[in-house]
Amino acid sequence: MTTVQQNYKILERDAPKKSKIQMEYEEIFLEAVDEGLSLLGEPAKQSIYFYLEELYGIKKNEIPAMTEEFAKALHNIFGLGSKLS
Repeated sequence: MTTVQQNYKILERDAPKKSKIQMEYEEIFLEAVDEGLSLLGEPAKQSIYFYLEELYGIKKNEIPAMTEEFAKALHNIFGLGSKLS
């Protein structure tokens, strides 16, 4: 089972009332976040997920529902570097 499939199962378990489209969106969103963070390397990605949960109370499977909080947390973690384009 891939990470994306595992995330989908968690989403499905945690939110049985969500529509299939919403769940698919969240799965794709999480996959994009995971791939983006992977560019920093696996140890960095895991550290970011750890800090998101420990310091900001954002679990990985909650990121799609907490996009504003997620963006603020990334800004706090990376500072001005989070806004480079």
